[in-house]
Amino acid sequence: MIRLILAFSALYSRLSRLKLLRTRKRAIVSRYMRLSVMLCQSCFCLFNVALAGTLEDGIQAFHERKYQQAYELLLPLAKQGDGEAQFYVGGMLVDGFGIPADPEKGVYWLEQSVESQYAMAAKQLGNMYLSGFGVPMDSQKGAEYILLYEQIVPSDEVDSGCD
Repeated sequence: MIRLILAFSALYSRLSRLKLLRTRKRAIVSRYMRLSVMLCQSCFCLFNVALAGTLEDGIQAFHERKYQQAYELLLPLAKQGDGEAQFYVGGMLVDGFGIPADPEKGVYWLEQSVESQYAMAAKQLGNMYLSGFGVPMDSQKGAEYILLYEQIVPSDEVDSGCD
């Protein structure tokens, strides 16, 4: 696509330099070039969306224990800022589901998810810091994440952890 844009640009500049284009023809070519650039950008965006898959597809693959597929579907969405995708990617990295465990990267994605206001990530990070699982034990930091979880989730939906 980039080559196509560069080729059109080179052709246009050559023709302009040779002054073969009159004002009217130059306007037509200019419109054609703008249309070509917009078409290439649209194709590129559609390709990225098709490549990324949907959040539902990634979550479904996770629940079907197709962890590698889930990771491949969710990582692009996590990079685009989807809090739920960041939560799943972080959890897979912490626990090593379908990919080698990397708690440091997992914590990074969970923190990104918390910044996106995804409550379950705050709860998971809080529990990790309170128990020392995958991170150094830090009861103060753990309590802060649990309080953050309770702030994000409405009070009638807060899971106390008691059954």
